[in-house]
Amino acid sequence: RQEAAVVEDMRTAGFQIIEQQRPFEDENLHLTGHLDGKVVWQGQSIVFEVKSMNPYDWAALPDRPTVQDFLTSKKPWIRRIPAQGTLYLYLDASGVMLILLKNKSTGRIKQAVIELDYDYAEGLLKKIERVNAHVKAGTVPEPIIWDEKICGSCKYLHICPNNRPAEGAQVL
Repeated sequence: RQEAAVVEDMRTAGFQIIEQQRPFEDENLHLTGHLDGKVVWQGQSIVFEVKSMNPYDWAALPDRPTVQDFLTSKKPWIRRIPAQGTLYLYLDASGVMLILLKNKSTGRIKQAVIELDYDYAEGLLKKIERVNAHVKAGTVPEPIIWDEKICGSCKYLHICPNNRPAEGAQVL
């Protein structure tokens, strides 16, 4: 509903929206996705993605968030937004993506722009290849070194064999 409301607001404002929910697929990478849409601006089509957010997460980001603002967020799902945007730009062969962040409570919008960063995209593609290799081989990768920011809120912490620092038991 949130995405549909943002798209309707864009249309009401006079923007032409095209290619909504266009599927992406790279069979070699086993990578899929659905683009929220493209907006036509000055004769060019620009990829856009709508993200609805609770008011606390929305307020924690600046009015014009940068990629660095996303990557340094305490929230794992916010840190993943540039990766999704970068992969969509790679699959669409586009250079720029507009991220529209909607406050679920107030309806206010913040905009962010993600430009295709080839080095970042290459890192993501290499990670996908590593994951696919493990899936194909039926193996599990070596655990990462404990990082409170990444590991502390991971939903797989209870089964992860990472090197979590722990204090020994104290016998009284």
